[in-house]
Amino acid sequence: MLKKILLSCFISALALSVHAQDFHFSQFYNSPLTLNPALTGRIREDFRVGIIHRNQWKAINSAFVTSAVFADINFIKNPFKLDMWGVGLVAMNDEIGDGMFSNQNIGLSLSGTKTLDELKRHKLSIGVQPSYVTKGLNKNNLVFDNQINSSYQADNSIASGEQLTANKYSYINLNAGLFWDFILNKKIDIFAGYAANNITQPKESPLSNSRATLPVRHVLNPGFIYTFNKKWSVSPNFLLVYQAQATEVNLGLFGGYTFNPDAKLPTTAFLGGWGRAKDAAIAMVGIKWGHYQGAFSYDFNASSLRNVKNAAPPMISRERATVGAWEISLIYVGFLRRALPGETTIPCKFF
Repeated sequence: MLKKILLSCFISALALSVHAQDFHFSQFYNSPLTLNPALTGRIREDFRVGIIHRNQWKAINSAFVTSAVFADINFIKNPFKLDMWGVGLVAMNDEIGDGMFSNQNIGLSLSGTKTLDELKRHKLSIGVQPSYVTKGLNKNNLVFDNQINSSYQADNSIASGEQLTANKYSYINLNAGLFWDFILNKKIDIFAGYAANNITQPKESPLSNSRATLPVRHVLNPGFIYTFNKKWSVSPNFLLVYQAQATEVNLGLFGGYTFNPDAKLPTTAFLGGWGRAKDAAIAMVGIKWGHYQGAFSYDFNASSLRNVKNAAPPMISRERATVGAWEISLIYVGFLRRALPGETTIPCKFF
């Protein structure tokens, strides 16, 4: 009975932690379709495909691994008096505690953009993203006291003695967002975005006899881009995420230097840094060559979790006792011949 009570408490705590804060990326700016549906198709090129992968807290034998792939395309000629449509797909896989709890979803993104002035400097986009979500608890990755052998090591070949079935559930979710930007002059481009995730507030829980409501996740992302000249630019930006009682605040900037701005395929190097309040300091390096872009970032933990490095094995592996997270992202953008006969896309500043 005691074991069952402890197990229930553990699963309830897991459920609360999952509800308190959805997955996140430090490179939120390189995962546009998970940041805000209104960013679907919001590129100067015609289409974009990308992937982002995050590995967090591997050193404490309880990794959080999150991956997402996305693809989107825009259409300039369209009905409803909008100046641009965007359509995209995004798929995400999130595993908590070395695969103990999994979260997968696939979503369809749709956005519409309207230019608000004759000079095409002021634009507003709205987007929606319905998705199908599947979550589950993997009982094979749980270890009970009966499964600790005489050497005090976990042994899954020993029967746990527990009557626990894998619990999997699915539901339809809905995200929506707004994105506004204004080209103030040749040097300054101001932007701000807001997204509301889990609008339907679906019922979910790893426990079969409980269905808690998933709270709405609010995401605010303002910032601006300042272009000094053809070679140098900088972009300060801010991210605020609020869900139930959990708050995430990211503040920082990245700068870019273009080595050959007048070349057919210019090369730009990026360097950036952010601070996530009461959690981590984030460093990022990246490069963009023509249609290709890649970035790597690392989270240096600044919370009390870093004290776990003093724990003895098997809680933590001494040879990799850094409690942080790394991320990598790859994006490709390109132009294509449109479906309409004789219509070819020409790159321009605004779309």
